[in-house]
Amino acid sequence: MSATFAPGPNGGPSTCKAFIDSFLADPTFKECYPLSMLFDKSKSFFEAQKSLVGITRTLDATCAANASSCNTYMTQLARNLTASENCGTDFQLGTTVVVDAYRAMLAYAPIYSAGCLKDPDTGAYCYANAVTNLTNPSTTYFYFLPLNKTLPGATVPACNSCLQQTMALYQAATADRRQMIANTYVSAAKQVNTICGPDFANETLAAAVVPSSAAPNLLARSSTMLVTALPLLAAVLWLV
Repeated sequence: MSATFAPGPNGGPSTCKAFIDSFLADPTFKECYPLSMLFDKSKSFFEAQKSLVGITRTLDATCAANASSCNTYMTQLARNLTASENCGTDFQLGTTVVVDAYRAMLAYAPIYSAGCLKDPDTGAYCYANAVTNLTNPSTTYFYFLPLNKTLPGATVPACNSCLQQTMALYQAATADRRQMIANTYVSAAKQVNTICGPDFANETLAAAVVPSSAAPNLLARSSTMLVTALPLLAAVLWLV
């Protein structure tokens, strides 16, 4: 682990590192196989993206999780991460590993929903098509919007059903204003519509709702798009 953490009480071992090691070993975390925490952090995930078969198997694993219970688990994990007795100090100091982990935990629901979408014409995962599209690699940028990352100015959207469904899911997710997609969605939608047409994506945030009801509704919208998954792959240690 390359990160440098704040020391523990009285200069002792880092409580943050101990907390991270603990949840990485938690069977529940492994069963959830959170796609949001694989982005940029997992060597195995990076390798899997090099082939359609590899990334499809990885998505089968992440989409096999019980999305509702995993969303509850990840939301609570984010709270625990920032607790003073765990990684609170590092979070306040802006330690990259901790801040990125926090964002990924909160973004579990929208990234799960977008990552598990399938192309209605081919039955392939939309995300798998995006990461293996060597002619237009910028299509992958849309999957980072829920992590509070904006689209690069040179992004060239693929104006297809996958992108339209993804933007619709993101727009629905903005109903929970705690979700970081609420910060990045509108500018992304306007950028998309410049290329794909004025009615391709809704350029406004969804009406705000009580946070506890937002994620289940979002997850329900994508549940019919899931298929019977392969057995879970070995859990990816995203910080290794």
